[in-house]
Amino acid sequence: MNRVRLALAMALLVLCAPALAREPRAIVWELPQPIDLLAPAGVRAPLPGEGRGPARVWLAASSGADFYLAADGNLPGDVDVVSLPLRPEALFPAVFRERAAVAACGIGTAVFVDLDSLALAVPDFLDYTTENGLGDVLWQAEDLNGDGLTDLWGTNGQSLYAALQRPDGSFALLSRDLPPPAAPTPRLRELWRVSARRVAHELSSRSSVEHRIWADDLTGDGRRELVVLSEDGHGRRADILGVDFAGFSLVRALDLASLGTLGDAFLLTPEAGCALAAARLRLVLPGEEDALAPTYVLELFSLSQTAAAHTPHLRLSSSFLPGFMPLVQSPDGWHWISLIPRLPATPGETARLAAEGTIGMTLRASRLDRHGARHDTSVAQVRLSLGTNPRTMRGGFTSAVAGHPLLARLDADGVLTMIAPQGERSVKVGPGAALVGAADVNGDGQGEVLVLKPGARRVEALAWRP
Repeated sequence: MNRVRLALAMALLVLCAPALAREPRAIVWELPQPIDLLAPAGVRAPLPGEGRGPARVWLAASSGADFYLAADGNLPGDVDVVSLPLRPEALFPAVFRERAAVAACGIGTAVFVDLDSLALAVPDFLDYTTENGLGDVLWQAEDLNGDGLTDLWGTNGQSLYAALQRPDGSFALLSRDLPPPAAPTPRLRELWRVSARRVAHELSSRSSVEHRIWADDLTGDGRRELVVLSEDGHGRRADILGVDFAGFSLVRALDLASLGTLGDAFLLTPEAGCALAAARLRLVLPGEEDALAPTYVLELFSLSQTAAAHTPHLRLSSSFLPGFMPLVQSPDGWHWISLIPRLPATPGETARLAAEGTIGMTLRASRLDRHGARHDTSVAQVRLSLGTNPRTMRGGFTSAVAGHPLLARLDADGVLTMIAPQGERSVKVGPGAALVGAADVNGDGQGEVLVLKPGARRVEALAWRP
């Protein structure tokens, strides 16, 4: 009899295992106040004097000028708090004086927060902001010269600044004048802004109104170059700038006139070892170019040493979905997600979809490579509301998980659905929650979806595994 019961229990466990595996694993942080910004702060073992225990996953967050550092699984009162001398516009994981830190950056100033001691350090060149004309510079944090220390860069529209960190925590400030463009450079990322404080996946860091400026390693040498994209009303040009203690150096000047002035232009390296390419991303509305529905169009242009080719060598399209970005960067390269409307197979399916107010979509992923694009053989089926207004922004974004692109969507009922070509997973997170990002928060090489719960005091990182 006991053997029969054991066999039944084992059978039940086997039957339930797939359902259990579909439940995303959550990493949870509790904050004492509603937060404005957050950034993963890495994994850290207990410090001497904190006792023994497993390594904890840390989250940095801010509410106004209050900075919080919380470990996963914490109680709301078990949070380190320090007051900042600014209301940050963004938080960046950083290394300052060869120690783990977070850079809190804003307009006119920035501060580094040591993650062990919570000591604050304002960069020396910013101690006299009003005297050196840096009061209107929006700062960001990157390792520009590849030495492992976090540097700062920013712009006020007229000049480009970079501040390289030395091992002792001092900075070397560099500046370069920017030519005044004849027209603002369009940025398609404004189309998928979730709110003023929360932005879904964007192609670049913030830039000034006049120029599109971002940092990226475009040469594969481990250093992040600064790219200045300008428009003169007839076409575009891009200057790739290297930064070291000797100053700015022009790595490459590119004429992008063949891309025209429509859409968002940028540069990318499709995969490691690939030649640099120019890209144009456009949103084509119904009636334009025979489009029946809003459609994202990505075009890649080959580059000579000085200019982009006259015609694109690759063109990919995807149905527009509010709040989502079909182009995804992962450590191993770039991916494109195509959403393709699927015609109903039978009259019965047509009637059912009409009654539900939904449309069927096929999700297919493609990886950009030196030959153009390599299409994933797996596809997923998605059903979306027919009443979606393409100009209404909703929470949602794409990310890269386990080397595959992932589309996450959060509906009005608070159900989070994570969709990859290999399938989908859904979990109830509750009405009023918001998608705020995707990151590898625990250092396992995979991506987690970050959800801010109602009240903005609880953050959950949900992992999906194919």
